[in-house]
Amino acid sequence: GPSQRPRPALQPGSEMRITITRDASERLGLEIDLIDTVSVVIVAVNPGAVHRWNGANPELACHAYDRIVEVNGTRGNAHALVVRLKTDMSWDLTIQRPSEFPVTVPHVDTASLGLGLRYAPNGCTLVVTQIAEGPMLEWNLQHPDRAVRKHDRIIELNGARGVPAHLLKASECAPMLNLVVLHYPP
Repeated sequence: GPSQRPRPALQPGSEMRITITRDASERLGLEIDLIDTVSVVIVAVNPGAVHRWNGANPELACHAYDRIVEVNGTRGNAHALVVRLKTDMSWDLTIQRPSEFPVTVPHVDTASLGLGLRYAPNGCTLVVTQIAEGPMLEWNLQHPDRAVRKHDRIIELNGARGVPAHLLKASECAPMLNLVVLHYPP
């Protein structure tokens, strides 16, 4: 019926372009994570220009874990994107929504996983910075459709979600690592 929620235009694993204009007094209203250095990942949407946009455009709404890869023609540098967001009054944004998939790898110890990880203090994901020799590379070779790539994010580790330190703790003694990975379009 007419009360059905609109289907979001942005499907997992795809990107969209939107234009948001703000008032001079209006805040951006995003809690963000810049740890991958190339994009702005949304941690939370608080009151402000984006929240207002979401209310007016539910099918084009921006959500946690979406990542902003371009602002007004600027891309490839997270800090440069933030400067545009803070100074410009109108934003032409390219936003990516990740797809989510499970990954299971044997756990020897974190050092030999072959996975470089970083996280933002305010974030709730671990960012993959590199993949070297080890179980994760083996996984990628065996599962090309669910390969973990640089800048993907681990959102869950052995059932734990939330603070990155808790995610890492959940992996300490486990013989297997069950990950849920957020994978962004290239």
